[in-house]
Amino acid sequence: MKSITTILLIFISLFLLSCNNNSVETDPIETYERGEIVEIISEKEVSLEELENLISTFAGSNDFDIELKNDIKYYSVLYRTIDHTGNPTDASGLFVIPSTSGNFFPLISLHHGTQSKKNNVGSINPLSSFDALLSGALGYVAVSADMLGLGYSALVHPYHIADVNANTVIDFIRAVKKFANEKSIALNGDLFLGGYSQGGYTTMAVHKKMETELFNEFKVTASAPMAGAHDLMGTAQYIVSNDNYDKPSFLAFLTHAYSTVYGWNNLSDFFQAPYHLTIPDLFNGSLTTDEIDDHLPGKLSELFTPSLLDAIKNGTESLMTTVLINNSLLNWGPQAPVLIVHGNADTFVPYQNAITAKENWEANGATNVQLITIDGGNHYSSVLPAIMHAINFFENYRSDLRIAINY
Repeated sequence: MKSITTILLIFISLFLLSCNNNSVETDPIETYERGEIVEIISEKEVSLEELENLISTFAGSNDFDIELKNDIKYYSVLYRTIDHTGNPTDASGLFVIPSTSGNFFPLISLHHGTQSKKNNVGSINPLSSFDALLSGALGYVAVSADMLGLGYSALVHPYHIADVNANTVIDFIRAVKKFANEKSIALNGDLFLGGYSQGGYTTMAVHKKMETELFNEFKVTASAPMAGAHDLMGTAQYIVSNDNYDKPSFLAFLTHAYSTVYGWNNLSDFFQAPYHLTIPDLFNGSLTTDEIDDHLPGKLSELFTPSLLDAIKNGTESLMTTVLINNSLLNWGPQAPVLIVHGNADTFVPYQNAITAKENWEANGATNVQLITIDGGNHYSSVLPAIMHAINFFENYRSDLRIAINY
């Protein structure tokens, strides 16, 4: 089965041709402040009819039975955030505004799955943020951060590094809130978080940071982490317990990102020859994970060093096992309602993540965590059912407030 990214990209050129493009630039910001829009790269309007046709083509009417409500306008932007060292940097993203006057909109932040090709993100290819377009048509102000290292960012993507990715998303939410306030776009105070695969992991990284560190600034209404690797150490142990793995790019991506962000800078400690030399070029932003898989062995013992595999299998202390544990998202209890959705035949991100996360979050005080299991669903076939469950879940928590919230 084709990946969700592959399916989306089939329709990108058709979709872009149907939109009116008006490029606008803002005045540069003289003083640095996180959560500020630096530049509006482009803005486009999309009619409800165009969106309905797109969804029909993308998903099929029988699989995606939802009623869209609004035309939308979306913006591709650069905004200010920080990198993994805390230094200022610009990141890119896409946000969507419903084209409906007189309403007060909930805000939703949506987080994409694993993406290694820089251009396959919302700021450049809007269909890569298909869920944000859909949410806009359902009456949400939708935020979709490209993440560092993707889109217009020149950094190495900090793949599955919780705090860095949470900062990137949160600063984009801040920027969009300010934009909405300046443009008199009324928000009702609701804040939803959602994402699939890596996006499911990112969802909970953002949720955790908001509730444990930024509770005076943000109040999460509900979140829907779908097919996320919340237990990174457990996931790595599960995968390496079997030498064969169909998505070696995922593990190689994570190892390369950790080595770069944490400054290990010696890939020969982790990868067998010749992959310790070729990995940086494979992850230079020009290839998809499917294309990278074609350049990597399916046997992990041929890709990774025995010392790395042994450390993960046995859970012994090492650079890698330490950061896997530190970046796992188990040791806390979300207070806002959470819906976990995961297919129980998922071999890329094992279903056990859903069970372990629910158990740990509830042990740490969470009282409203639901788990929906997609029976027989693999990592790709579960995408559309998961999105439908998340939409229904969020709709149950949307506020009826009719007072604009100024930020």
